[in-house]
Amino acid sequence: MKKLLVLLVLMALLIISPALHAKIKFRGKPAPECKMFFITEAGGFLTKDVDLVEFGLNSEFGLMYNLNKHSALGATIFHQVGADLSGMGFKVRYRHWLNSSFSVDISPGLLLWSEWEAPTFTGHVGLNYKDWVALIAQIDHQRGILFSRKVFSLGIKFGSYVGIVPSILLTLLFYAYSGME
Repeated sequence: MKKLLVLLVLMALLIISPALHAKIKFRGKPAPECKMFFITEAGGFLTKDVDLVEFGLNSEFGLMYNLNKHSALGATIFHQVGADLSGMGFKVRYRHWLNSSFSVDISPGLLLWSEWEAPTFTGHVGLNYKDWVALIAQIDHQRGILFSRKVFSLGIKFGSYVGIVPSILLTLLFYAYSGME
């Protein structure tokens, strides 16, 4: 319960701090229009495992810094629930701005807590439109006692202002589902 409270307080500070709003945007844009911006994303993904198609939910919170007019670098904390891929972890994110509307994200990371043996690799590549919606392809490497497997998923994420409330709700769902204290 203590971990959940700390996480919720940190999320609230990031979202409502007026001092930060003057410099950090909720919707990412290329430099020089935007220097720093939040990542607040929530979405769903489909995974096909043998003959079974499974559905999952994920959310990410983070911060990115535009290095120049074409590149941004940042990090996120993520949660995912369902499709036998439940867990929590950390990702580094590189964003390449194609123009003012479209960007490509490359985001490798580690699943630090999971139903499976952790830490394990996770990562996604996404095509973003105006930081509002992204189509993603994700890979997760799962390790068990007797085996390991790679799981591929396709999904959609909603970001910026649209992603704030669902991200918080998915974080709460993750903690409820996982039984973490």
